Amino acid sequence: MSDHPTSRATERELAFGALALAWSFYLAFFLLPVTPGAVGPGINPLTGRQALPVCFLCPGLWTVALGHLLFWLGSLMLAFGRWHWAMLAGLFALTASGVLAMALGSFCVGTLCSLLAMAALCLAGAAGVWLQETAC
Repeated sequence: MSDHPTSRATERELAFGALALAWSFYLAFFLLPVTPGAVGPGINPLTGRQALPVCFLCPGLWTVALGHLLFWLGSLMLAFGRWHWAMLAGLFALTASGVLAMALGSFCVGTLCSLLAMAALCLAGAAGVWLQETAC
């Protein structure tokens, strides 16, 4: 963060607002369906809360798990004002999760919410970098 007091206050406000936006999308991911239809007889579409543990257990979905881990790490970096690291973590999280979502064709509302959260994290990091570069 910068040394100027007004700049630090602005950076804190940006970080808080960006975290609130990103995590609002991310919390919606937990409540909304991430699979397009029933995954078995008598099983409804999975929500993010149900599907996230599967990502860590199934080797084919480890890129999605990596995307979520990078999102959590990027959120921490954003909270501590590490703008460059937050931007990179958000970009890599979006890439890791987005590539597999495109390959599987899984663009349900919950999946889109998690991708929006990762994009918001990346853009917040970029905005923080810009704010630092333009501060007096």
